[in-house]
Amino acid sequence: MLEAAQLGVTEPADALWVNQRLVPMPILTHQEKLVAPRGLARSQRRAFILCERFSFHGFAEQARAEGFDIATSIDAGHDVQLTHAAQLRDVLASLA
Repeated sequence: MLEAAQLGVTEPADALWVNQRLVPMPILTHQEKLVAPRGLARSQRRAFILCERFSFHGFAEQARAEGFDIATSIDAGHDVQLTHAAQLRDVLASLA
């Protein structure tokens, strides 16, 4: 089973909080096709925030190919909202 440290969460209180809530990810989240109105989505401003410590580089390149701006990168893992909350807040505010 996945643990908080594998997601980049190492501060003890945050890691405990995350570990108490981790559950296996349903396989259908990887198998079911997402249906969304592509025309509408393409007309909206879209940005991708790259989290450097979680191997999202492939997703960033896919997003760039789909027309997303790569807003910035943050030296963080999957749970950037816990480990780098202020930096993420500032990036999101700059995009608003």
